[in-house]
Amino acid sequence: MDLSDFDAIRVVPKPVALKIVNLSERSWDRLNARGETPPKTQLSEHRIGYRVADLKAWLDARRVQS
Repeated sequence: MDLSDFDAIRVVPKPVALKIVNLSERSWDRLNARGETPPKTQLSEHRIGYRVADLKAWLDARRVQS
């Protein structure tokens, strides 16, 4: 597995996900309440994160065509 494969499956915690997508926690929580955030990944009983590939796909889907 090369590094690009690892980046596609890497899971980051919510604070890192917020930095990647450049949103405040409040904005993220509002989007999440409407079901408009990427899917979560359950890593363990108490640890949840977001796959980098899912964050990228989510950002790509939100692009605005000019």
